[in-house]
Amino acid sequence: MSQMRWRGWFGWRGWFGWFRCWVVYGGIAWMGGIVQQAFAEPPLDVRTPLMGRDLKKQKRILSDGPKETTRKRILPQGWEQKARTWKQQRRCLWEKKKGTLSQRCRRYANKAKKKGVFLVVVAHTKTMLLCRGDRVLHTWPIGHGRKGFGKQREGDKKTPLGSYYVTWMAARHEPPRPDKIERQRQRYQIKDRRAFCMHNRTTNLSEFRRDKGPRDERLWLRPYGGRYATVMALNYPNKSDQKSGRTGSCIEIHASYHLDGSAGCITLFPHHAVALYNCLAPQTRVEIVAK
Repeated sequence: MSQMRWRGWFGWRGWFGWFRCWVVYGGIAWMGGIVQQAFAEPPLDVRTPLMGRDLKKQKRILSDGPKETTRKRILPQGWEQKARTWKQQRRCLWEKKKGTLSQRCRRYANKAKKKGVFLVVVAHTKTMLLCRGDRVLHTWPIGHGRKGFGKQREGDKKTPLGSYYVTWMAARHEPPRPDKIERQRQRYQIKDRRAFCMHNRTTNLSEFRRDKGPRDERLWLRPYGGRYATVMALNYPNKSDQKSGRTGSCIEIHASYHLDGSAGCITLFPHHAVALYNCLAPQTRVEIVAK
């Protein structure tokens, strides 16, 4: 009996039965996968446009950090090519642009320097204006601190309000220079493991360091733009902030792959940050206003 059962399992009829079971159950699994894929949620790049953006521009999805996280923002198509081109040119795209008249730019323009370039950051609309005199040359969307505006102390996750200026600048696309010339020009090249922002207790301002710095202020990492890392430091706290008892350090305008919120800095998308960087110089005035 056992011999006949063995022949039934492994004879030609038995093999045909095994093959038939494989075909039937394989077909059921295949059909189940098709049905599940048909009713699954569509990917991000074919969803309804986020924040009123055009579907044609929603092609590239990037996230914050080396691993995929829940914080994602869809960047416009071709942003990486634009950033690469602007890095190679190293010039301001709006240097010869006339611009359009703006009440905000006129409000904060310096009458002594009618053609002076400065920035106006508007907290209410979350925008940044590049102004020359009373004319606006370009406008970008920005991100700010997770807790909003009005910084008072270190670690409150807020962005300060007031009048500041750019103390030093650093970027990946800065050409290599000797350390002495970098300190004179206050423009530094960001290198892996050799670029930090650190608080100077003597001047009470942040400074660029090559040797050491806080773990959260490693400028070559992805939160600052990664391969398109771009940083423009502000002189926070200024004299007015110090008299009012406000504390904090390393408040910057820098590149980021999302505008969800920062520890207190003003963030721009990488291609916007590179374009802005090429239009500024140290000592450029930055007005951060509520409305």
